[in-house]
This record gives sequence, structure tokens and C-alpha cells, in this order.
Amino acid sequence: MVHEQCRFDRDDYIDYRCHNLEGYESTLAAVMARGIPRAAAAKALCNNKAFATIYNFIGSQYVKLDSFPLVDGPDMDEGEFDYGSIMLYPSSARAADARCWSEDRTDLCPLVARQKDMKWRLISAPAPSRGDVAFVTRWYKWISGPPLSSASSSVSSGPPTLNADAGGERPSAEMAGRSIVRVHRIYR
Repeated sequence: MVHEQCRFDRDDYIDYRCHNLEGYESTLAAVMARGIPRAAAAKALCNNKAFATIYNFIGSQYVKLDSFPLVDGPDMDEGEFDYGSIMLYPSSARAADARCWSEDRTDLCPLVARQKDMKWRLISAPAPSRGDVAFVTRWYKWISGPPLSSASSSVSSGPPTLNADAGGERPSAEMAGRSIVRVHRIYR
């Protein structure tokens, strides 16, 4: 799984405003201090994962898939764009200006959802979407046992489970030999 904002087709669904990420201005200044013109530096920081990583810029986590090679594996951005995925950063993630969220200033947000003429802020998904569950159950071994509770802060005594009631279906026998994965989120 990759983050939805990194999909090759993300520009059809969200606006990415790299200049609204924390650290953008200081990183841009550092790149320009090395003699790289402003326009070229801005383009590289926002669209080149390796370049952004060299400068330790968080924008490296937003770069589209078509701009860096993938390791051998499944088509990580398969299916429809998923606004409800846990793999989509909220609009306020790493925003340089807190007014992105506190004052509903989407013009200050790094990521903004859009369809046709409508735009709105993205929020953190409270649980994996049907698309998340479908991806994991397709590419990873199903683990049976008691379901994990999203409301519980304790760890289950049994093995981890993907709950079929959450939108997934039990995979076929050919999935039995696949690796196991846990889906997680990191909060700032």
C-alpha cells in the first residue's frame, strides 16, 4: 500500500500545494544557497523524492509514484482513488500554517480534496476503508482469530485479524502463502 496522495493520478482528485508544507521556505532557501535557481529548486523539492530526501524535506512523502521507481511488488495504487483511506494524509498534516485547520483556510493546506468545482479539507480516517481492507486481503495472508477493536487501546491476546465485517472478504486458498502485514497510522 502506498499513500493515496502519492498515486500517479492524484492530481485528478486532490490539489497538492507543496509550498504550504512546514519547512518549505527554509529548505527552499538552503537549496537556493547552493546556486540552484528558485523555480528549479521549488520544482525539485516538490516533485523529486530523492532530491527532497537529500534536503530532509517532508515533501518527499508526497511525491507522486510516477516520479520514483517502485520495488518489485503489487500495483500499489490499484483501484479507484480512496478519499476514505487511512493511507491519505489529512489536509492539516505538516501544514506550515495552523489556520489551514483552525480557520478552515484550505488555501493554506498542503492537500485539499476536489471534485469538479467543489473543494474540501481531508480528515483522518478513523478506520481502514473498504478499499484498504480489500487491498490488504488481496495481497496479504488472512489471519484468523478474534477481531481487533478500533475502540480499544489494549492489545488483543489473540492473533491480529482483518474483520470481514469491515468490508473485506476472506481470500482464496492461493493467498495462504503470502506475508502478513499490519496496517498502522502515525499521528503527529
